[in-house]
Amino acid sequence: MSNRRSAQRPISKNVAAMAVLVVAVRPQAQEHHRHDHTALAALGGRLVVDDLGADTWPRLAVALQSGTISGAAVVHEFSDAALRLTGVRFGHLVVAPAERHVVEDLARQGWMSSDGVEDHLVFAPPGGPAAARAVSAEDFAEAIEGSAPQVTTVELRDVRLSDESLFGPFASTRLGGSAALLSLSGADVDDDRVGLRNPAALGLERVDHDERSIATHVQAQRVRYTAVGLSSQDAAVRWEGFADPEAASGLWAAREPETPFWVMVEFAAPSVDPPVWLPAGQIFEQQTLTGRQTLATATGVGTVVSPGRLTALLLPAYCLDPHLGSPMGDPMGATPFRVPIAPGPTQEQVWWQRTAARDNPR
Repeated sequence: MSNRRSAQRPISKNVAAMAVLVVAVRPQAQEHHRHDHTALAALGGRLVVDDLGADTWPRLAVALQSGTISGAAVVHEFSDAALRLTGVRFGHLVVAPAERHVVEDLARQGWMSSDGVEDHLVFAPPGGPAAARAVSAEDFAEAIEGSAPQVTTVELRDVRLSDESLFGPFASTRLGGSAALLSLSGADVDDDRVGLRNPAALGLERVDHDERSIATHVQAQRVRYTAVGLSSQDAAVRWEGFADPEAASGLWAAREPETPFWVMVEFAAPSVDPPVWLPAGQIFEQQTLTGRQTLATATGVGTVVSPGRLTALLLPAYCLDPHLGSPMGDPMGATPFRVPIAPGPTQEQVWWQRTAARDNPR
């Protein structure tokens, strides 16, 4: 399967005159769809559906939810502006208000409308989580591990990351994750208050149920680690807390400069040689509210940590908080969370996805 982008080809005047569905496709998915015998035609790295059949919306919903495609738009004129609409909201469908029959079809099939963009309507696929329910801080803490999306308003000046009465098992003194929950809920250091959301309301998944998880190993005291979040342009990094700064420095010098963000992790095991698995999307949080971003690993990786030996890993990462600054060699903490990430997204698409997970009323 080729990952090469298809060349731009002239746009047919007949196609431009139709109502068409324009879909942004992952490069590695193009070859498969190019040979699809349905009414799909690859065009400049996008797909055009020139027949909005009965199965169009269910198929599109599955593709958006799975991350096979990043976005879609229904337009009357195929143009650069139309293509741009497919990328304005990750995982959503953009529709012109004039397309009344499309809007009615989507409503009948359970698609959920959110705030508009550029005078267009925006729809999320059906079957997403329920709207977050506003609760008291006490009720929030009691149900923080539950599957029901919940939100509580907190005054940031009163919040302590170690507060188990608010964060329960995700307090910094236990599993961790409290700083990530705050930043992913939209908190910044200068805010007075924030609508704090539980993991279900943010679309996060637990990883500590896997015995190989870093969070599980740390709780069982089988593994110790030091981690920092980095931007690729950082040149002289001070490896404070690293037992072998030379090894970390060597890995950093050999990094791929086109990858913008990274997590460096150094592992040590006191007595056993546990296998450690970090899935794609493993979340690392700031240890305090620094005004800089939470990170998630871009790929899954595993290693075995041998007693008496240090293991260092340099992991490409995505930033998760578009309202915060880039990492600057910040000490990071592993959390019991991962964020589902579609294969091969851009940094901007990850930001759109996180913003939608936080703000979409669903």
